[in-house]
Amino acid sequence: MSTPQIEQRANVEIYFDAAYDQQTSKSTSSLVCKGSGGRILASKSAFHSNVVSPFAAEAHAGLQAVRLRKQMGFTILHIISDSKTVLKKCQSFYRDSSIIRAFISYIQEIKSHFQEIQFQFIPRTENTCVDLIAKEALNKGEDFTWREGFQKPSEEKWSSYV
Repeated sequence: MSTPQIEQRANVEIYFDAAYDQQTSKSTSSLVCKGSGGRILASKSAFHSNVVSPFAAEAHAGLQAVRLRKQMGFTILHIISDSKTVLKKCQSFYRDSSIIRAFISYIQEIKSHFQEIQFQFIPRTENTCVDLIAKEALNKGEDFTWREGFQKPSEEKWSSYV
């Protein structure tokens, strides 16, 4: 494995956000994964049903962010979002008792698989790209995945967002 590939797998930033539709109890989680120099390595949106609240939608998006580790083999991860409460719960070592406890427990369990993992809050105005992807995916009702070097023709529309 060449040095740039090792760097990509070792130190990445994943931005996450969620969009929620209260009338249908559906949400989407969206992720944008950036490597060194801010290069986009991947983006993903996942559609979810039976979501109980916007808070649960954000927690589900956070879980999707740490799960990306398994798919892409990251060892050092920097997770960034505008969901301050979810990030604080992810950082905590205490057992969560809120409505999102299942998501938080799983995230806390996965944390041990990283060499290093950090959670960082950013204002919503700095997370607009990921927010836009989540809203668009919720409106369309579809998932998508894009990875550097691989793009299906049906996913070309998403490349303009990342």
